[in-house]
Amino acid sequence: ISDAVMPDMSGAELCRRVRSHYKLKTTPILLVSGLREDSEPVLNSLQAGADDYLKMPYEPMQLLSKSIRLGERRRAEKSLGQMEICFRLMIENSADRITLLKEDSTTVYESPAAERQTGYRPGELVGKNCLALIHPDDRERVMDAEIGALVEYRHLHKDGSWRVLESIGQRFSDESGTMFAVLNTRDITGRKPVN
Repeated sequence: ISDAVMPDMSGAELCRRVRSHYKLKTTPILLVSGLREDSEPVLNSLQAGADDYLKMPYEPMQLLSKSIRLGERRRAEKSLGQMEICFRLMIENSADRITLLKEDSTTVYESPAAERQTGYRPGELVGKNCLALIHPDDRERVMDAEIGALVEYRHLHKDGSWRVLESIGQRFSDESGTMFAVLNTRDITGRKPVN
């Protein structure tokens, strides 16, 4: 908790120092000041990394409430960051290929397993239409597959051979309403038919 204006250091300088210190950079910073929120010292402090502002005079419960909210938000951000790391490790180390597609079937993301299945490095597939490498006789069936249904198809490997893959997918939209699909794919080329 700091004022935006102090005798030895500005609130902005304090924020910059806290944000640049590797152990303190996630510490919540609450500005408390008698200055208006749109004053230059307050704006500079907020731009330098302060998380919130409380104008003096204030009720003690306002200070307590803002302090608690900032602490809870930091804990939630830390937990979310840890979960993101965990999910990234799961995706990047999965034997199954994870693909993120735009609604027009353009590849947005390919997990590292793409190279084992297709011979193409993930970066070679990003930005390309995923249907281009599906056998022409299988494309319509793949496009018509219901969401959540497992579909088998032939996929062109970089070496020129055809591999048999199976995929299952789900659609979702981001906060802007843009539709995407996420696919989980495995290579079943060597699998023996079930009798």
